[in-house]
Amino acid sequence: MRRLQGLPPTIVIKTVPYEVEKVVTQYVKSSGADFAIVTDPANPTKQVDLKEVTKLPATTDVTLNQYNVFAYKKILRDITIYPSFNGITPSGVSEVDIGVSRKITNNGVYLGAVAGYEFESRKIKAGLRVTY
Repeated sequence: MRRLQGLPPTIVIKTVPYEVEKVVTQYVKSSGADFAIVTDPANPTKQVDLKEVTKLPATTDVTLNQYNVFAYKKILRDITIYPSFNGITPSGVSEVDIGVSRKITNNGVYLGAVAGYEFESRKIKAGLRVTY
């Protein structure tokens, strides 16, 4: 919450109590965010419990600040270089791998492809990678 101090909200929600959870979820999904922090505009450092907001009378006008949080990168790219300990390759490298993974869940699970080359055996390899 401290990091949000002084920042403008991603969006200011204006709705009614029974719609507030649906509206927050809709804005999170449409922006591609991982989750949202919702605060009262009068007290922007205190997070609002949406379950409590839904208990307000149905005719109450609700105005809340929504901060969409992007906690995980959408795509991970990696390169791995393995040293040669037996001295066969002149470069001192025995293998190189490269991979690309895409986020498949909101809690940071990635699925991707990896390809590599083994210099000592002169073999190409390919595979799938799950990162969590």
